[in-house]
Amino acid sequence: GAILGMAKKEISDKFNDIVKFSGVEKFIDTPVKRYSSGMYVRLAFSVAAHMEPDILLVDEVLAVGDAEFQKKCLGKMDEVTKKAGRTILFVSHNMAAIQRLCKKTILLEKGKVIMYDATEKVIDLYLSGNKKHSRIYVSEKTILKKAEVLKISKVPTGGQTIKISFDVSSRDENGLGFDITLRHNIYPIFFISSAYYSNVRINKDTKQLTCTIGPINLARGTYQIDISVCRPLSGWLENHNNSLEFEIDEGLASNNESNFSFELAAERNLGFSIPPQKWNVN
Repeated sequence: GAILGMAKKEISDKFNDIVKFSGVEKFIDTPVKRYSSGMYVRLAFSVAAHMEPDILLVDEVLAVGDAEFQKKCLGKMDEVTKKAGRTILFVSHNMAAIQRLCKKTILLEKGKVIMYDATEKVIDLYLSGNKKHSRIYVSEKTILKKAEVLKISKVPTGGQTIKISFDVSSRDENGLGFDITLRHNIYPIFFISSAYYSNVRINKDTKQLTCTIGPINLARGTYQIDISVCRPLSGWLENHNNSLEFEIDEGLASNNESNFSFELAAERNLGFSIPPQKWNVN
């Protein structure tokens, strides 16, 4: 706080609020050098959010921490802008958060302003500009090295299965998990996790793992996959948003069993998945 310009009395007055918001109360007596990167960011955001600046620059703060902390961050930014009337410059690849917080958005590419307009228009341009990529290679410094949609298969009884592979190097870490969020543009469809919904863990000897999703019954359209590496019950270590993209075309979409011609397409905004259903006349 002192580094950021807060007076000693201001730090003393707000100390308990800052620590409580950050969620590191249990570790407040632990030397900061032993904090994880997620704890650093939690504490840093909490200090910045309690400074009451005229302009607050927030850069990818939602890339770390658990869902509860991210919810607190969004609530605090809402409070700062709407109640206190201050300005936040929010830098993020999280489309849902941008849509919630921002009325106007700037799209940057290689340091150049591509568009400055209403948030919905900018998000549409950003998503339409991303070419479909069923395979990605990530930095040597990250735990996730490569991800790929191996196969999408149509299930005779209805729906599709999606098989994804991950090349990993967890260094000296054990017990890590992978989280996947399937989206259509900014709309999340479902969340799956090796950490919380299976017994599979990534250890230092793990080189590759695969995940088969489904059968699910997706409407025709384009879908994106967010991939995160997590330490269970602690937080995310890496977030790779919009990492993969795939298409459900007419050949993969579900057959219409009725006598009427009606196709569920994602762009119609009627929903993105057809659940199992049974209708009876009584």
